[in-house]
Amino acid sequence: MIEVYSPLRADLVGGPSDVDPYPETAGGEVVNAALDEWVCVRVFVGPARSAMEPERQETGALVRAALADCLRSTPDLKIQVATPLPGWQGLGTSSAIAVGLALGIAHACDEYELSSTEICRRAEAIEEAAGIVGGRQDRCASVFGGVAVYNFGAGGAVTRESIGGAAAVLLEHAVLLREPGSRDSSAVVSDVLARYSAGDASVAAALSAGVKLTRSVAAALASGDCHEFSQVVQTIASIQEALSDKIRDSIQQSELRKLIDDFSGVGKQLGAGGRGSTWLALVPDPAALTVRAAEQGVESRGLSVSARGAYVSKAVAPSCRPGLTSA
Repeated sequence: MIEVYSPLRADLVGGPSDVDPYPETAGGEVVNAALDEWVCVRVFVGPARSAMEPERQETGALVRAALADCLRSTPDLKIQVATPLPGWQGLGTSSAIAVGLALGIAHACDEYELSSTEICRRAEAIEEAAGIVGGRQDRCASVFGGVAVYNFGAGGAVTRESIGGAAAVLLEHAVLLREPGSRDSSAVVSDVLARYSAGDASVAAALSAGVKLTRSVAAALASGDCHEFSQVVQTIASIQEALSDKIRDSIQQSELRKLIDDFSGVGKQLGAGGRGSTWLALVPDPAALTVRAAEQGVESRGLSVSARGAYVSKAVAPSCRPGLTSA
C-alpha cells in the first residue's frame, strides 16, 4: 500500500485570477496558505484489496479520471480516499485529492522523481477529466505547503515566493466557520471567467483589484500586523462581492457574516465563494466566537498552517492525522 497525504488550503486574496483565461491575458497572482488538514489517498496494488466506494460523486469522478489511463498498464490498482473535513467547502479539497492521486499512482507505477511542476500538471489533468474547474493555486498550495505568493503567467508559468516571518502565527488567530448548504464551485468560477472573457468591465476591475492587493496581504502577514491584515480582509470581501451577483447575495445574506459582525470582526468566504462556502473570520476574541458558533449549531475550527506540502508514506496513517473519514 502507498499512502499519500496532501493538505487543504485557505486562499487569502487574488482568486480566481489563477484560473484561465485570466493568467494568459493579464497575469494572475494570489496569496494562500496550506492548512494542517490532510486528504489521505491510499493506493493498493493487487487484486486482493477492493477500493472503498467514495461517498461523494465528485471524489468518485476524480478517482475514475486518475485511473483511466494507468489501468491499461497497471490493471490491479485500487484507491481509497479520505478527507478530514467532510462537507466543508472552499478549501481546495478536489485539488488536494487530485494531487494525492497523481503522486500515489506515480509511486505505484515506480515513478519516484516527479518534479513539483509535473505533479501539478498531472493533478490538473485529473481535475479537468473529472469536469472540475480547479484553480492553479489550489494544486500549488497542496504540493508546496506553507504560506506564499504565487504568480501565474502565460503558458502555465508559475513563480512562488514564500512568506516567512510571523505569517503562520498571525493566521492562527483566524477561525474557520462552516456555512450550511452547498454550491457548485466550478459553476461559480466559470461564470466569473465567462463574464471576464466577454469584456465585463466590473469583473475585470475586481480581478485586477484582487491581484493588486496581494503585496499588501503578504506584507501584513510577514510583519504579523493583525490590524493591517484585518483591514485588507475587509477590502477583499468587497472585491468578492463585485465578482458575481451570486457571490454578493450569498455574502450579504449569510448568517455567518452577521455572526462575525456581532464580534466586531471581519471575514471572507474561501474558495469560489457563494452559499455554502467556508468563512475565514478575524475577531478580537476567537474563543468567544467559537462558543457562540457552537451555540448556534455552526461548526468552527482553528486555522493551523502546514509548512509541508504533499508527501508519500508507506506506513499506516500517523497518529498526528486523526479524524480521517471516508469521502
